[in-house]
Amino acid sequence: MGSYISLVYEIANYLWIATILVIIAGVYFKANSSTLISLTLWLIIDLIAYQVAPKITAMEGDIKLHVWYTTWIAFDAIGIWLLLLLHTKLRIAISKLSLFTAISFFALLLLQAARYIDRIVLETNMLAEIYKFCIPAIQFTVPIMAVFWLYTTFRTKERVTQ
Repeated sequence: MGSYISLVYEIANYLWIATILVIIAGVYFKANSSTLISLTLWLIIDLIAYQVAPKITAMEGDIKLHVWYTTWIAFDAIGIWLLLLLHTKLRIAISKLSLFTAISFFALLLLQAARYIDRIVLETNMLAEIYKFCIPAIQFTVPIMAVFWLYTTFRTKERVTQ
């Protein structure tokens, strides 16, 4: 099981490439701006997280766990806030994929907060397995849904041009 989780986390480290490709294709197909905004925001936060994670894991002592969970909680909260702020400022409707992205940020935020309470505050460690599987699962779903969105966008544009 450990090698499976290691593989999942390794693949998750490269999902940003799929997201970039979907964004590029979305621009090419002149997709709606709401979806492009949410995917770009997801990508930026993801890339920043990849830069920050090794710095946190290199920390020593008990502070490392506090910094780990609070950092991801903050990133997810900022993601939700920026998504809503950009849609409000640009006066655009929230697409289904943008809503899905916001819900994904919120689910990640809740998981990080629950795991923090479980591991640091209560010291029960009951959510270890849930955390281990759910975090990468959510990280996989946004790029997968983006590919599905791209496919449906392409099919719609194809039908319009016929």
